[in-house]
Amino acid sequence: MKQNTTPTIPVRIPVSFEDVSRVELIFKKENSKKYPALLHKVFNKEDITIEQGTTDGYFILQVPFTAEETMSFPAGEIYMDTLLVLEGEVIPETNIITLNVRETLFEEVYQGDRNNVEGAGSTLY
Repeated sequence: MKQNTTPTIPVRIPVSFEDVSRVELIFKKENSKKYPALLHKVFNKEDITIEQGTTDGYFILQVPFTAEETMSFPAGEIYMDTLLVLEGEVIPETNIITLNVRETLFEEVYQGDRNNVEGAGSTLY
């Protein structure tokens, strides 16, 4: 994933969709509970659209990101942990995965307001 972009990443959820109540994702710079969260995303069952052809036993959650969210990620490795809450408040074990974030060169241009770019055309520095 690259900073200042709006990617959607597929996350394979290793349980049957029918059993899910909620999916939470947390992103941190370090693989440690001592570090603050960079981002926390929550998907309630009614907000999840599953892909056609998903089989029993797992489903693919398409996780969208805003440009502001990807800018909150530092370049390099970050860690994503998944919390699955099943019907009956059962919480199965999941793995922490590593994501690679690439730096952008556009940070100084947009500085948080993608709709207000000064000037038009090309600028030579």
